[in-house]
Amino acid sequence: MASFDLHEQDFKIFSSTFDIDVDLVPERYQIELIELQCASHLREKFRDAPLILYYHALKMVYVFGSTYICLQFFSKMKFTKTKARTNLTDRHLLISFELQYQQSDLIFQ
Repeated sequence: MASFDLHEQDFKIFSSTFDIDVDLVPERYQIELIELQCASHLREKFRDAPLILYYHALKMVYVFGSTYICLQFFSKMKFTKTKARTNLTDRHLLISFELQYQQSDLIFQ
């Protein structure tokens, strides 16, 4: 429960985008939030959209995180294959993948 409390403000940014006080939001999000709150057509769409649409959009947000991890992973694989092509074995490639995955996992935690 304590970890939820730590991120409560972050959750409010997404759940109450049009009602949250901009001064309570971290500075790096304030300009974007002000622009969103001033866009009346977005405010209307947000209020008129069914809740199921929100959950569908949330699934799409998760895709971007996993896409980022995959892109980083394949970029690392390409670099590893180019750098050590003559010495590369399946075992070397597996170890390189495991290291890259662990580093990516730490970034997202």
